[in-house]
Amino acid sequence: MKKILICVSLVLLIGAYIYADNLRKAADFFELLLIEEFEKAETLTSQEAEFTPEKLKEISDEWFTRYGYLVSYLSYEADEVDVSFIVQMERVQLFVNVSFDETDKIVDLAYQPAGDFERGKTQINIQTIPDNASVSINGNFQGWTPLVLEEYPGVHEIEIRKNGFLPLTQTMQLNDGDTVKLDCHLIPAVTIHQIDYMKAKSLLLNSFDRGGWFKADWVSENISNIGVSNDNVIQGTQSLKVDFRVDEPSEVIVQYPYSIEPKNLMGAADFFIDVFLDYEGEAILSIALQTGEQWEWIESDKHTLKGGMHYVLPIQFTNLQDFDTVNVVNLKLFIPNAESSGSVYYDNLRYFIEDVQRAPTMRGTPTK
Repeated sequence: MKKILICVSLVLLIGAYIYADNLRKAADFFELLLIEEFEKAETLTSQEAEFTPEKLKEISDEWFTRYGYLVSYLSYEADEVDVSFIVQMERVQLFVNVSFDETDKIVDLAYQPAGDFERGKTQINIQTIPDNASVSINGNFQGWTPLVLEEYPGVHEIEIRKNGFLPLTQTMQLNDGDTVKLDCHLIPAVTIHQIDYMKAKSLLLNSFDRGGWFKADWVSENISNIGVSNDNVIQGTQSLKVDFRVDEPSEVIVQYPYSIEPKNLMGAADFFIDVFLDYEGEAILSIALQTGEQWEWIESDKHTLKGGMHYVLPIQFTNLQDFDTVNVVNLKLFIPNAESSGSVYYDNLRYFIEDVQRAPTMRGTPTK
């Protein structure tokens, strides 16, 4: 499914005093086509318009091929039957006009480039010594070196990281059609930061490659789909993708029963997890463990995540407990905004015990 990269919130559009409903419908229709949600798009259209799924897919493919992703909304106009807006796509500004009938159903869609300017991508060749360093651009994870990327012109911050070496950050001005070569000789760190040390010494608790996660009963209506995915995989072959939609600020919780059997987490207070949030807003992530015969709920500290960014999160349980009788692991994502939808990807849930060589391998076995 194609992504939409929106820099300006649609809240600006909804603020129109008149014709707000049609303005909202027009913007929704435009976005639904870009992300290939054709069944939802059809609910906004008139039957007389003959917007078949095949026709909608044809429009969506043409937009994506010719114009790229949606970046931001620039301006709009609305009256009783027409809504028009100019949007910034990756490669061009696009004029879009959506027409409505007397029942406020969409009957026509017209679009054309709003200007002549077209931006060419810049190729960036990144190599490091040693290789296999992570590369992020503007805070978004891109992959591991050696790496060839294409970015549109503008100012971009490139960050290169590898465990045991000092991070490298460089701000670059990229111009149309340039080819940039970035060769980096990474400098070993004199000492490894404590978090990096713990991450390197952590043990895999759940790789998400095989699935097995399910919706928490009390918030199951907030999750539209859950399953393994080939996207946003950092290690292994698959990640866990959770699609969510909430009508009001709510929790999105997935659970894994007996995920640590036969492992014993006694002495583990620090966990690590890779997360990618495909969502326009912010969300709050924590891990909760249900332990003991009373199924006590023990929750970690919380992290605020921003949509479109990849995170490698250290998660701590500040209220230390004995985790030798964990029954269920919960991944809890709180969505603070009403009428919200998106996806979250999880990969590589790990835990750290100070002396991993002495960590017991059988559940319920005391440490010595």
